[in-house]
Amino acid sequence: MLGGPLKILMVEDNRADAVLLRDMLLGVEPGGFELSWEDRMEKALGRLRNERFDAVLLDLTLPDSQGLDTLGRVQEGAKEIPIIVVTGVEDEQLAMSAIRQGAQDYLVKGAADARGIARAIRYAVDRKKNEDQIQSLARFPSEDPSPVMRIDDKGFLLYANSACHIVLKHWQVQIGQRAPDAYGAEIAECVRTGRSKILELSCAGRDISFVAAPIKNAAYVNLYGRDVTDLKALQKREKDIVAAVTAARTASDTIKAMNVGVILFLMDGLVISVNPAFEAMTGYANADLSGKPAALLVDSLVAAADREGMRGLLNLAGRGKTSRSAFIRFLTPAGKEISTLVDVSFVKDHDRRPSAMVVAIKDITELKQAEDALRQSQASLAEAQRIAHVGNWEWNIVADELKWSDEIYRIFGLAPHSFGAAYDAFLKSVHPDDRAGFREAMKQTLAEDRPFSLDHRIMLPDGTEKVVHAQAELFRDRAGQPVRMLGIVQDITERKQEEKRKGILSNLLTLFARKTSRKEYLDSVVELLRHASGCKCVGIRVVQPDGQMPYESHVGFSRAFLTKENGIRLHKDVCACIRVAAGEPDSQEMPLLTTKGSFHCSNSIDFMNGLSGKKRARYRGHCAHYGFASLGIVSIRYRNQFMGLIHVADKQPGLLSKELVEFVEMTAPLIGEALCRFHMEETLRESESKYRTLVEKLPAVTYMAALNKRFGTLFVSSQIESMLGFTPQEVVAQPDFWLRQIHPEDRDRVLAVITEACAGRQHFTVEYRVQAKKGHEVWIRDDGAVVLDEQGRPLFIQGVAMDVTEQKKAQLAIEAYQSELRSLSSSLTLAEERARRQLAEALHDSVGQVLALTLLKLGLLGQEISGKAAKATLAEIRSLFNDAIRQTRTLCFELSPPILYELGLEAAIEWLGEQFRRHHGFRFVFKGTTKPHSFDESLNVLLFQSVRELLMNVVKHSRATRVEVSSRLSDGHLILRIADNGKGFDLRNGRDDRTRNNSIGLFSVRERMRHIGGTFDVESAPGCGAVVTLRAPVKIPLTAKAEPAAGGIGKKIIRRKKLSVQRRG
Repeated sequence: MLGGPLKILMVEDNRADAVLLRDMLLGVEPGGFELSWEDRMEKALGRLRNERFDAVLLDLTLPDSQGLDTLGRVQEGAKEIPIIVVTGVEDEQLAMSAIRQGAQDYLVKGAADARGIARAIRYAVDRKKNEDQIQSLARFPSEDPSPVMRIDDKGFLLYANSACHIVLKHWQVQIGQRAPDAYGAEIAECVRTGRSKILELSCAGRDISFVAAPIKNAAYVNLYGRDVTDLKALQKREKDIVAAVTAARTASDTIKAMNVGVILFLMDGLVISVNPAFEAMTGYANADLSGKPAALLVDSLVAAADREGMRGLLNLAGRGKTSRSAFIRFLTPAGKEISTLVDVSFVKDHDRRPSAMVVAIKDITELKQAEDALRQSQASLAEAQRIAHVGNWEWNIVADELKWSDEIYRIFGLAPHSFGAAYDAFLKSVHPDDRAGFREAMKQTLAEDRPFSLDHRIMLPDGTEKVVHAQAELFRDRAGQPVRMLGIVQDITERKQEEKRKGILSNLLTLFARKTSRKEYLDSVVELLRHASGCKCVGIRVVQPDGQMPYESHVGFSRAFLTKENGIRLHKDVCACIRVAAGEPDSQEMPLLTTKGSFHCSNSIDFMNGLSGKKRARYRGHCAHYGFASLGIVSIRYRNQFMGLIHVADKQPGLLSKELVEFVEMTAPLIGEALCRFHMEETLRESESKYRTLVEKLPAVTYMAALNKRFGTLFVSSQIESMLGFTPQEVVAQPDFWLRQIHPEDRDRVLAVITEACAGRQHFTVEYRVQAKKGHEVWIRDDGAVVLDEQGRPLFIQGVAMDVTEQKKAQLAIEAYQSELRSLSSSLTLAEERARRQLAEALHDSVGQVLALTLLKLGLLGQEISGKAAKATLAEIRSLFNDAIRQTRTLCFELSPPILYELGLEAAIEWLGEQFRRHHGFRFVFKGTTKPHSFDESLNVLLFQSVRELLMNVVKHSRATRVEVSSRLSDGHLILRIADNGKGFDLRNGRDDRTRNNSIGLFSVRERMRHIGGTFDVESAPGCGAVVTLRAPVKIPLTAKAEPAAGGIGKKIIRRKKLSVQRRG
């Protein structure tokens, strides 16, 4: 297996046969073969083109290729690979044909055992190599990849191919020069005797074996070389294996008795055996591991993280070298990790050379777990100290040795173990102002056993100050002398700073509560910030409505500086202040900004000097001009509204750190809220003054009511006293006062209106009666609305109440007049109709009868007259009388149509429509009820006159070509609908003569309908005609007989017949 396992490609369409063949080969030689399988010829040819294989096992019967053609196709695709035919066909002729075509062997399925198949594969591979070598020797020497030389009997090199370059380099000769003497003598003997010889040569790390073949009747020898390096290594390995096995057998009993796990390896890494202790420790049996290569054992048994270390240890041991013990984790078959300590020793042969490796494996799982727990505990302690900023120390008082934990070194800004570990050296780190206090506290602890607990400052190497809390416990020896002290140091700098910041923030809140004016508040804030920052100059700019930002409060700035800076304006001037306010910094300012956009500079003078002329022009430069090196600018905002700036400055560089500016940022929202509240209070005072003035001058009562079930009064203006006689105090004192004063008949209605308005957060208007203090009723018109806060939540009800008693009285009087007017209009209509009827009857009974009798007499007279002229005159007179009679009859119908009284309302409306159609030319359609009904005569008259008036309006204004009138009964009402297709009009603007207030006809119709308890509705739009609907309450007599609903033509015929009878007299 030198050089690794043989790569075999199986081309077999039967999966079961392929699996059986694979198991047979892997079973007889584990690790000796690497098998790949394909079931189609095309797939196999693709693998052969892209991969290197040592041999092919080929089934001649495949789905896509049959017989010897299968062999030929594989040979074309892999000319240099040996092919072994494996088939179930027992045909001697086919076998011989396959061999003649180039197959290395022919095997029949089921007729060969595993070892026979493995042996056949190896023989085929070897035969193929020998054939290739023979073919190589048969080629012209210059093409041979192996060394070929020709040397004459004098030892001169006559020829050498290109493969001989390593030999010529080793000999240091060229063609035409003499070969080394040792080889020249061997060549001369070969020429003399005529027999071939084998010559060995080692050069460039390779072993080459030459066959010296003398040429008959020639004075030279051809030397055919072959690289036998691998062959010699194999021979040596076999020899070493024998020696190692012999030595291992000698040490076997000793290894088995060892109580630690042992793996015995050959020097090349092959496992010889494992001892029982290893089996018990890992769960793997000797039989499972013996004969396995080290690489397979490492990949299977060693944890992934430790495999590289185990490989390095075995590789080093394979070269005969030992290494330090290694920590390796092994895996049991169940996947459990075992922590071990691995050592390597050797079994040596009789020449004292290592012949086998003994790998001793000691289970240290429990020890490792304890170490891990200890290490984790130490790491947790260190992490806890880091998080809590607490370190521990120990002072050996007798030896004056001080030990610190790593966290104390970090607190003191020192590298670990770089401190002079003595008490005096430690005192140098204590702040000079705190050393005396520290010594005194330590002295009292040593002398009196007082607890040591002290807050003090320390100085770091870079000059930074920190505040720490030190606490310790003293230990004495048996004689009572102090010998040791254990303590802790906690960095409380941030806590102290936080306490200081909280104090400042608390002071800011207190200042807002105590100061009565904005100026007084800002002056106190400036002093507070100056003390907190340590800077001499602090100012607060407050933006004005015109964008100007003067210093409203300041300390430390000169008058000249303030004069120049007070005129700065937003959106006009260019400077860092403006850009901080707008949140639009320049690129050179980005490194100097906090995360919230505040500007801080440790040395503004150096910063300005480092800018180009163009960038320097982006600054007014007054701060640098007046020498303010340390500079901070913080924006004041309240709910994203810009209010102003905080300006902190000092001529000393480096006073303002980023952390300090960030703290000033924390104060900015509080200052912004205070500014906003001061502004709101001032605005509120102004608004209250204006509101009070307005309220006092209003001729109405203003009020505020609570949002509860009683709507209790929160505020009421003084006008309430003149309106109802109650004082504001009397109204506000009782939560349900106002509800009690509302008239009982109005109370539920008022509550419903206000509750609905509050639920929908809408405005409401309601009129109701209230009882005054003296007992009389007062009519109130209440206009109110729900007041909401900034988040849209309801706060209270605010409204205005007006005394509308006089207006209410006037309204009631007007309504009474209107009722009388409607009654008068109806009465007038009925009276008019009666007069018309009486006049029509008088014309019919007197004038009509006289004319008819006169016409009859003229007829008799015509019989007695004989002259033509007289008869013509008489005929003309008769014609005139006929016209007079006809006109009299028409006038009677128009004054009071008898059909209205005899046939009812619907027949009269249909007759009326026919008259309008005949006289005015539009199409008229009438749709009545399915059965006739008898209504009150006065109702018939009012409705008939209303329809007549509406038809006249259509004629006058609509320009309609079609008019439809319909009649129907619904829920005890008679509904008349008059629709036309005229020009229509806009109801919102009333742009039509029919809807104007001066239209007496429509006014009369509307009033008639109101008088009888009906309604009058108009629907119209420009270009869409108009629809008028009359709705009148009716009473239908139970004794009314329904005629058959002829509908349409039949009904009209009946009515016309009756009409004709009426006309005839």
